Amino acid sequence: MTRRPSVLKSTRFGVLRPDAGSILTLIDGLVGFPDQRRFLLVDHAGREDFGWLQSLEDGGLAFPVTDPRRHWPECRYAFSADDLRGLDLAPGEDPDVLVTVSVPAGGGLRLNLGGPLVFNFRRRRGRQLVQAPGAPVPAALPCSFSPVEKAKAS
Repeated sequence: MTRRPSVLKSTRFGVLRPDAGSILTLIDGLVGFPDQRRFLLVDHAGREDFGWLQSLEDGGLAFPVTDPRRHWPECRYAFSADDLRGLDLAPGEDPDVLVTVSVPAGGGLRLNLGGPLVFNFRRRRGRQLVQAPGAPVPAALPCSFSPVEKAKAS
């Protein structure tokens, strides 16, 4: 069994020292990054509505994320029991939802509503759920709020 380092040198945030209670496990990895399963949710300085999902296996891999309901309150998902398998949610407990954010060449922000990340933060487990084509939630939503400022590398 290989021992995981307790210190990560990230390109965006400098040296990180995550404790076991702060590590999020994405059960199936991320689309395009199936081997990336251990992450840390890092606050975005000066913007409480955004964070960064920093890979603990690759210091150069971090994704900006947000709760889509903070920017689009009508955003709703219907997840099946199979979608939520492995999250260890208590009966009646809803998952927390985050989506990745991108900055298109033309400016503004886009929320990837078609690939939500669902979490049980209490158990530190999550999954990315790719929505079926034609699902009621669009794949991306143009937003009118300010672009994410680039985080300063420490």
